[in-house]
Amino acid sequence: MALDALKYPLEDQNQTPGFVRFTPCDLFGTPLENESIVQLYLPPSIQFADGANYEGFEMGVSGAVAIDVANKQGNSMDGIGANVKSQVEGLGQGLDGATIIAKMADSFSLVVPKEAVSGGLRRATNPNTRVLFKSVALRTFQFSFKMIPTSEAEAEQIKAIVLSFRKQLYPTISGGAGGTSSTSIGYEYPDMYLIQMTLGNREVPPKVKPSFLTAVSTNFNGSSGALLASNGGNQTWSEVDIALSFGEGVTLNKSDVVDGY
Repeated sequence: MALDALKYPLEDQNQTPGFVRFTPCDLFGTPLENESIVQLYLPPSIQFADGANYEGFEMGVSGAVAIDVANKQGNSMDGIGANVKSQVEGLGQGLDGATIIAKMADSFSLVVPKEAVSGGLRRATNPNTRVLFKSVALRTFQFSFKMIPTSEAEAEQIKAIVLSFRKQLYPTISGGAGGTSSTSIGYEYPDMYLIQMTLGNREVPPKVKPSFLTAVSTNFNGSSGALLASNGGNQTWSEVDIALSFGEGVTLNKSDVVDGY
């Protein structure tokens, strides 16, 4: 059974144009029972950063020739073979003796180090460095919220919101009781979050795949030193700033972008 959502602001919900809903979920994005959904106001700045990873690779002369010919010939192996043969045979025609010696020093283990040969001859072989695609970067998201309670009920909601995020950040232990008097064997993965940005009860893109909560930073009374006391007891902070960092659980591809992620 799902618990009631924790909200800020608690009152005058219709005055807030949009919300960010954080729903605890499993690895497949299925909402979890007995975990509270947190609904906060839509902050003024939300940054989405897409990225890909590339790396340099030194292909050498022969590798560069093979790649260039393959790009020109497509899948015709006979054409590729003929062109590679002709281009390799033509390499030596335009090279002077010093460059050939420098290339030999680069290819074989000589008594004299290849750096010495290259420096003495004032020749260096071109490594033919190419940039190759490696992988897609995981997206990360940061959200910051300022919560100032205007009532006892709202103060309690803020306390529950901070506790909920901090609890979801940490894993549970397995194979032991943990604590200071015993040793645990391992950790069970923390739960993930479904992050949905809504405007007028409609989800707006870009969407976010299930994400891990990677950091929670809480600043109490950032611009005020007062406590909000309720009936002389149950003291709460008069101002709470919370910053949340998330890491998306999987990388995206073109079809995900088309689907609104």
